[in-house]
Amino acid sequence: MNKNGYKPTAWEAQFLELYKQSGNIALAAFGVGIHRNTVYKRQEKYKTFARLMDETKAEAIELLEAEAWKRARAQSDTLMIFLLKSLKPSMYRETKRIIMDVPDKLQRQLQLAADRANIPASELFEELINELTNVNSEDDSA
Repeated sequence: MNKNGYKPTAWEAQFLELYKQSGNIALAAFGVGIHRNTVYKRQEKYKTFARLMDETKAEAIELLEAEAWKRARAQSDTLMIFLLKSLKPSMYRETKRIIMDVPDKLQRQLQLAADRANIPASELFEELINELTNVNSEDDSA
């Protein structure tokens, strides 16, 4: 029974435990002999069950995180790097920053092209930079 007084049915309780251990709705549903669509329909129909699903998903993630921490400390530098990137991205994420002084004429041409394409100029400029970066990366690897 949860704090709201809701007592899951037998299959719901078993499903929620399997979901917590696997993090996978289809696998947990199979484990209790139902189709995953039954779970989705139940979530839509019953807000309390949907809330339990959210809580269980959070528990599943926490179990996975605990295991990742354990493995990172014991044996995996790669896993440790991923954990650091996710926990403190300002310090550990990979970033690239391109600062350019774009001539006025080119800025006007980009704005006109963006207006014709009906997209923000900043988006068009970002696509252009990405394309140029990709071309340079391909040239470097050749």
